[in-house]
Amino acid sequence: MLSELSASMSHLLRCLAVLALLALPNGAVLAQTSEQVRAEFAALWAAPTADATTDSEALRNYPLYPWLVATRLRMALADTGAGVDPQGVMAARAYLVEAGDVVHVRDLRRALLAAHAASADHAAFLADWREVVANDLLRCQRFDARLAAGDTATLAPEIADRWLDEAQLPEACAASFAWLKTQPQYTPALVERRVRARLLQGDSTRASSLLPQLAEQRQRRYEAWVRQLARPAGEFASLARGAPQLLDSEGFTDSWARWARKSPGEAADLLDAVAATQKLSVAQKQALQRDTAMGMALSRRPETIALYRQVPDRLLAERDHEWRVRAALWAGDWNQAFNWLTQLPEAMASQPRWRYWNARTLDALGQRGEALQRLSTLAAENDSYGLLAAWRAGKGWTPINEPNPVTVEQRAALEATPAFVRAREAWLAGIKPIASLEWADALESVPAAARPALVREAAAMGWAEQAIVTATKLGIFRDLDALFPRPYPELVRKSAAEAGIAPAWVYSVMRKESAFKPDAVSSAGAVGLLQMLPSTAAMTAKAAGQPAPGAEGLKDPALNVPLGALHLREVLDKSDGRWQMALAAYNAGFGAATRWRPPQTMDADVWIENIPYNETRTYVQRILFHVGVYQWLETGKPVRAGNWLPPVEPAPATP
Repeated sequence: MLSELSASMSHLLRCLAVLALLALPNGAVLAQTSEQVRAEFAALWAAPTADATTDSEALRNYPLYPWLVATRLRMALADTGAGVDPQGVMAARAYLVEAGDVVHVRDLRRALLAAHAASADHAAFLADWREVVANDLLRCQRFDARLAAGDTATLAPEIADRWLDEAQLPEACAASFAWLKTQPQYTPALVERRVRARLLQGDSTRASSLLPQLAEQRQRRYEAWVRQLARPAGEFASLARGAPQLLDSEGFTDSWARWARKSPGEAADLLDAVAATQKLSVAQKQALQRDTAMGMALSRRPETIALYRQVPDRLLAERDHEWRVRAALWAGDWNQAFNWLTQLPEAMASQPRWRYWNARTLDALGQRGEALQRLSTLAAENDSYGLLAAWRAGKGWTPINEPNPVTVEQRAALEATPAFVRAREAWLAGIKPIASLEWADALESVPAAARPALVREAAAMGWAEQAIVTATKLGIFRDLDALFPRPYPELVRKSAAEAGIAPAWVYSVMRKESAFKPDAVSSAGAVGLLQMLPSTAAMTAKAAGQPAPGAEGLKDPALNVPLGALHLREVLDKSDGRWQMALAAYNAGFGAATRWRPPQTMDADVWIENIPYNETRTYVQRILFHVGVYQWLETGKPVRAGNWLPPVEPAPATP
């Protein structure tokens, strides 16, 4: 017993020693960091130990040392099989009081809350709760703690909100959801709200599981909705023959819209019959016409314009306005496009996109003078429509470059902000997770007048992704030297030359795909600077007589950049040398880009505007803008986009 007490006291003393070491003034972060101290920290960060007694004085003064202390305290909270050591809990709580809610203690607080939950110390859990560290598990555990503590006055509505909003109900909240079902707030009306919410998301499986809890009449209504989602063609055909409609207006319109987007031709064939047999009002029929027209527009069908003409403007959402203009452009109906452009809501009409198309339609309708005036004005914009406007005006495009160097006052403000100092040091030490968290904290804590300097600082550090993200948050878009870096210059030039493409295309795709992160991995498994799938890289490497690099190998710029450039060349060759199609294929796949070919020769800008995937359309437009910027940075000469935007041809006839 005495030995156990002695061990426990020893553990507590070590924890308190750690706390004492951390109670250092923030001024210590201003000390110069040597490579030796950085290496000492990196070694301990990679394999932290609980013993702080051997830490050097220089390490204790190191800007990132608080992260190591918080990690050691978190290690002391680990359950070794005999439960969490209460002395570790005491030390962690004491440190959190001392440190406050700063970024480096967030994982420590999460670990402390987990320890409270494991030991069923509900009062301590609630006392130490902070929303800033919340995640799904902890929120569920907070529900449990409040239940155990009897804090239930407002609990049922809060749990109900969570139950309504979640698609996949978290298992950790099972006890709270079970309690909710015993409360007066759990009514058939609440169940019906979740059923509707799931069905409006197309989630018929989870909705169906709740139907037995509804009254028979309500249950039949939602069963019909489930059937319409599962078998829309058959269900709507039955309605066209006069079968009774059980859904309310919202459910009926939603299920029709989903079907019309997937099968617009079938929906159009049944529309009049459904409207007649179901005795729909004029407005209800027009809503079906609107949703069917959207499906037609996304499929680029010639019937789109006639269908949209039957829909009054008052029923159009912003997306409908967009796609009826695009449909008219695709059909080459410039008069209709111009008429619909003049009917755009004011907020849309002022956007560069629609200002450009307004000028383009005027030009197509023979009003060249007015069109040139509008195009010339728009050509001053730093975006893809400014680039296109210059092209259509017959001019070269020069982006606006407004360098934003760091002032002496801004530099002083940054150096006086501990979060910035720690973020910079973490980046230099190669510890990116810490760097990112501290940078986010710095963005909030740096004085407002000095925040623009963060863009230049990130760029100077070689942290291109952070420079781009920070600039976007601060609304800085014209400091082109900072926002359009050119890393790996020799590698990119050599790879581009071997692939037979200009370096600007490689840099532009690299910027959009990975923001210059060599180790970037997408949710689809694409890897590296140019985001290549390992399977694609293997085929490209084989064609070049090289071994397949594998996923880890693709994180090496020396492998990724040459293969990515060669793959760009492959896609460009398959796209008849048209970059707009090649970029669409690089993003959405060659099959999709091939399906999107027009029925007749079409101007490049019209084709790009009608790419049906929002992500791919934006991807193509942004890369074209990036290419323009990179070409200008390289040559200093006005850019002529027409040189790389020839018309798009129809797909070759198959024998």
